[in-house]
Amino acid sequence: IYFFSYSLIAKSQTADFTYATSSGLFCNPSTIQFTQTATGNPRGFVWIFGNGSGSNQPNPVMTFNNAGSYNVKLIIIYGQTTSVVTKTIVIHPSITASIGYDRNYICKPGAINFTAASSGNINTYNWDFGDGSTASTVGNTITHNFASQGAYNVNLLATDVSGCSASDKTVITVKSPSITGTVSPTSGCVPANASLNATATIPAGSSITNYLWNFGDGSPAVSTIANNKSHTYNTTGNYSPMVTITTSEGCTNSYSFTEIGFGTPPTNLIAYPVKSTICGSEQAELVAKATNANNYYWDFGDGSHRNISDTIVKHKYSLGVNNILVTPQYNGCPGSSAAFPVNVVGVIAGFIYSNSCTDKTTFIFTNKSQGKLSTVIWDFGDG
Repeated sequence: IYFFSYSLIAKSQTADFTYATSSGLFCNPSTIQFTQTATGNPRGFVWIFGNGSGSNQPNPVMTFNNAGSYNVKLIIIYGQTTSVVTKTIVIHPSITASIGYDRNYICKPGAINFTAASSGNINTYNWDFGDGSTASTVGNTITHNFASQGAYNVNLLATDVSGCSASDKTVITVKSPSITGTVSPTSGCVPANASLNATATIPAGSSITNYLWNFGDGSPAVSTIANNKSHTYNTTGNYSPMVTITTSEGCTNSYSFTEIGFGTPPTNLIAYPVKSTICGSEQAELVAKATNANNYYWDFGDGSHRNISDTIVKHKYSLGVNNILVTPQYNGCPGSSAAFPVNVVGVIAGFIYSNSCTDKTTFIFTNKSQGKLSTVIWDFGDG
């Protein structure tokens, strides 16, 4: 009876465990939840995971950072005996995936050839082309037609035979070629020889087969293979030149240059100050008028300059005599200049102030006024 009873107790004390991952897969790196399922009443647990780590918890979590086979041993400790179970866990190697393509920019709707590069024994390639279309392939190549212009986020998910996966993404752009340009000069006297240059961004493998130049002055448009063209403007006026490109794929786009204007020298200039002598507290009011002028360039005689379209300008001076020069212009074409003086007399008030860190409430005011001062009155603003 004694031996029979002991045999029953031993059989009811059996070590066992289960293990699982959150994804159901065992891909490197893999975090595994172990759960002991021993029978009887265990008093202790000894886990040996086969990767140099162990645990005494009943249901430990262990991360395996390297692919391979691991013999996981669980020792169950009972009151008078122990029970051992060993299971082999296989951690599959991680895989890589990347997207290749024959081009990632096309200038009109069309087809792109994709190639997936990956490691491991790939079972399926899942493609999302970002335009609402998806596909699943066994082979690593696929062609997709993008039906309209836009920027498309293409995603690839590669899955191997063990269920491990890797992803990659890229952007495919379908848009017309972009163009910028420069023109020089933008103003001056006729006849004016303007140089126009265009710079375009086009898909790889494409080329520009034609530049069509419209100079905006009524002259016939000119086609060139080069990206630059010179043109002589013989008539006064403002112009908006344009260039249109055509690529080897038949894509087109246009660019409008900055407005340019050319003229003739203005005539009959009259220029004078409203008052030739002013007080330092005043602004000088200066007048210039010329036939056909649409701009006046002022040299105020004190080191400052200004371009204005009005016939009247105001300027603040220091004390003294200032020799002023004004030049009328029509679309940047200068006429004859005129000069006259303005005398600034009297006084101009001014001061500076400071204080110190030792007495922040006490300020030192220094009078910096110009002219011959007869009276100085300070108002400190505190009554």
